[in-house]
Amino acid sequence: MNSQNNRQYQALVDVRAVCAKRADVFRGNPVAEKMLAQLDAAVTNAAAGFADHQSRVTAHRDATKSRRADRAALRESLNGIANTGPLVTIETGTPLDFGLPKGCSDLQLTAIAKDFAARAMPLAERFAGHRLPPHVVADLPEQIAALERAVAVQREARRGHKVARQSIVAALRSGAEAVDALERIYMNVFRGDQDAVNDWLAARRIGPARAAEAAPVPARAPEATATTVKAA
Repeated sequence: MNSQNNRQYQALVDVRAVCAKRADVFRGNPVAEKMLAQLDAAVTNAAAGFADHQSRVTAHRDATKSRRADRAALRESLNGIANTGPLVTIETGTPLDFGLPKGCSDLQLTAIAKDFAARAMPLAERFAGHRLPPHVVADLPEQIAALERAVAVQREARRGHKVARQSIVAALRSGAEAVDALERIYMNVFRGDQDAVNDWLAARRIGPARAAEAAPVPARAPEATATTVKAA
């Protein structure tokens, strides 16, 4: 999420505090009570969305590190097998082509590794006889699985933080709509009370935002407002 979203969320929290401070203004008004409930839900849902988004971002970062390490470990094992393969060929008299490209995608790398494992594991003792550490061949299945897991976790985390962001945006929009409705009632009561008006305007103010972060404006607020809460 960006700083604009954070400011929008804080504005909803601040407006809710103003509404709680002057709760009598809204009490007994069915529309106001509905909008207050909507504002409460928006704040709760946005907070949950922020937490979920951050956890997904962290998971994606961790999976990226794991993927990098798992890729390097698998490639090192494959290089060992490719380097030892010609010796096994000399011993067995059977041509063994363990070609490994210098660069390829992780999908290609795991496919190559599965082929290496299928052909090298029955000859594990032969490879070990040429001083290739036994674990190099024995660990191939788990190394392949580890890289595939890291890829899957990274993909799921990327999808998850996009979903979390969408939920945050939806909550902020819902909160902005509620605030727009509540403001009409509030200003009807306090239009002549500059201190009360300033409290509201200060709560709604979200600060400057870069043009790239500008968002669709929800329902238009009364002219008495300054800067309103807009969803990203």
